[in-house]
Amino acid sequence: MSSPSTRKAGIADIETIRGIERIEELCRAGHDALHRPGSQAARLQYRVSIAGASIEVSGGPPDHRIGRVYSFGIFEPATEKALDKILDALETAKSTQIRFRVPQTDQRAEITNWLLARGLRRSSSMVHWVAQTLPMRPTDTPYEIRRVRNGEMEEFGRLIALHYHLKPADSAEFHSRLEEMPGMACYMAFDGETAIATGANFTAGSGCIVEYGTTLGPYRRQGLQAAMIGYRLNQAAASGCEWACASTMGADRSSRNLVRQGFEKAYDTPVYTRN
Repeated sequence: MSSPSTRKAGIADIETIRGIERIEELCRAGHDALHRPGSQAARLQYRVSIAGASIEVSGGPPDHRIGRVYSFGIFEPATEKALDKILDALETAKSTQIRFRVPQTDQRAEITNWLLARGLRRSSSMVHWVAQTLPMRPTDTPYEIRRVRNGEMEEFGRLIALHYHLKPADSAEFHSRLEEMPGMACYMAFDGETAIATGANFTAGSGCIVEYGTTLGPYRRQGLQAAMIGYRLNQAAASGCEWACASTMGADRSSRNLVRQGFEKAYDTPVYTRN
């Protein structure tokens, strides 16, 4: 996909949706490749593609292995036979919980009924956003925003682990190595010499994901994260990136900041779970 297409009523066309699903899968794969053997933060023990869907199982302890399903019905028509094959694969991988995302397709209602009939229940929903990187965005803030420099990634990782309440002991160390991941660029905002906010872009082809936006409590509600988003979009545009996407829970401050910088809702993705 070269750029996001026209949307109607908050629903993107199928090629835009496929573009977002593809770049998100590439980003997840990049994260997983970055994990070191034996890492407590390591996520996957199992990955397979079935009927165009991505199936991933976390590499946590045996009593906490989460099976996730992405993009079912996006790249190939969904069938009940394919769904049962996916659920069988998750059972074989000893998943203790299933989290099945149902993205926007003409088959959404049908897929939802199949999941409900198999004991899955809706637990949450994600909202996917999309924007063109041009025109250039305003980045008004009294704080300095820039890409991280040598020696600063340790603090970047610490802030990410702090903000997301990540429990594994090596989570901060893992996120301090994000720039080792091909396509990843990390940014921070500073009050003097103190890092106060984070953000990152993952780029693949002509698109990017705007992610890892965090701000320390005393600096919130000052427009800083909106400025961080604008700065990253400008950096993406300067590097030749044509479009950007992001995901949120839908009705939070992050969503409002994205809208302020020109993002539009592309589609939502209900998540169905079963323990």
